[in-house]
Amino acid sequence: MEIKILDIDLKDIGRKLLSLNAKKVFDEVRTISYFQNIQDNKEPFLKLTEEGDKLKLSSKVKELDTEIKLFVSRKAECLKLLSTLGYFPISKVEARRTSYELGSIDLDIDEFPGIPPFLEIDMGNNPPITQEKLIAQLGIEKNKRGDMSTPEIVNSYGKPYFEMYMIAE
Repeated sequence: MEIKILDIDLKDIGRKLLSLNAKKVFDEVRTISYFQNIQDNKEPFLKLTEEGDKLKLSSKVKELDTEIKLFVSRKAECLKLLSTLGYFPISKVEARRTSYELGSIDLDIDEFPGIPPFLEIDMGNNPPITQEKLIAQLGIEKNKRGDMSTPEIVNSYGKPYFEMYMIAE
């Protein structure tokens, strides 16, 4: 189960994670693009995330509360396939992600332009600590939290995600 904690202090969280013996495993800028089908005016549901040389195409189906992830190796061919299927990019943003591992727990700090940084916690299987205890040890138990997508987080600050990061035509 994933949870996002909003309005975190980057230096404080990083220091506390290291003091808990969390291992830093990633620290790079990612590029995130959303795609929308031109035949369908609904909210986009295909997302391409570029992390270094890794590409992940994903789709979250809200009705089923599940996310489907597919790793692809060739960006040009992926974009051509999406275009052939009628999907075109509508937003693109570069955001820094710093990732830590604490046993089976994955912790990602995301920094998106225009909003405060937030922490994503995925407890994994057989975590060495409960989620509530971890949140208390990080000193973020009073921060707003929930199961939100990044667009929902950006929107919660009164900044429409797909307008903020819209691709200029």
